[in-house]
Amino acid sequence: MEIQQMVKLMHGIALATLLGGCGTRDGPAEPSNGQGQPLSGTSTDANKDPGVMVDNNTPADPETRYGIVKTQLGGRAFNVKDFGSSPEGSATYVIRRLEPRARAGDGKASYEIYLKISQCMPLMGPSGGARSSLDEKSEEECRDIPLEYLAARSDWLRLGAEQGHLGAQLVFVADPEQALGGIQEIFKNPDVVVEYKRQTMEYLGSAAGRGSIDALMGLGNAYQVGVMTEQDHTTSYAYYLAAERAAPGIVSRNRLQWLRDGLNIAQIRESIVKAQEFYDECCATR
Repeated sequence: MEIQQMVKLMHGIALATLLGGCGTRDGPAEPSNGQGQPLSGTSTDANKDPGVMVDNNTPADPETRYGIVKTQLGGRAFNVKDFGSSPEGSATYVIRRLEPRARAGDGKASYEIYLKISQCMPLMGPSGGARSSLDEKSEEECRDIPLEYLAARSDWLRLGAEQGHLGAQLVFVADPEQALGGIQEIFKNPDVVVEYKRQTMEYLGSAAGRGSIDALMGLGNAYQVGVMTEQDHTTSYAYYLAAERAAPGIVSRNRLQWLRDGLNIAQIRESIVKAQEFYDECCATR
């Protein structure tokens, strides 16, 4: 699956559950390690957003340096417009070049390895027609990639997220099957699922603190549904109110009204206070 297709999950803010959809249960629908040899290659940033460039043509915003292109909203709030592109060049060469940097703590390098392996993932499909699903460029670049590299894709995604890369964290949150290395791993290892839930909430909190509206919406959804964390509609409503303040219209009126109708006056007041705190942490200009 192309990275841009995966990222469309974030715009619906439908956090997948581990055993079904986590979308809006109990609420209205929202409209809408690798052990392989290190590789080297041309690691290119995604298209730079002119709005975050400084005079020396160096991106002023760290996420842009990491290949992430953002759409600025009110204050420090933003939506992710582009989650980055797979580095150009032979997959084996690219990974071997980036791996030493990734293992030394470079989250961008880890994420770019993940993107490059994702480009080549059709090779892991059923033997009939798997390679034919690659475009001509990917066919050429992925031709000699060892299978152990393909099998390590989720390892690099997890590493990039642990290293603080925003794109890796949001993709990790959006797709648990991919983050955990496949549906079989989810069922085989309950401890992995528990850790995934903990990391999901940690990464959403981290991304929200950096201004991510996607993360604010994800936190609202998580507390509304009660799968990734304990269900708490007061806190859910607060996160949605904070997101709505930063990006008016991003939360459906149906959802806001449904949550509000389930709260008493004291809970609504608590939500309003929390929403101000969440907005200040996420989005207020400092």
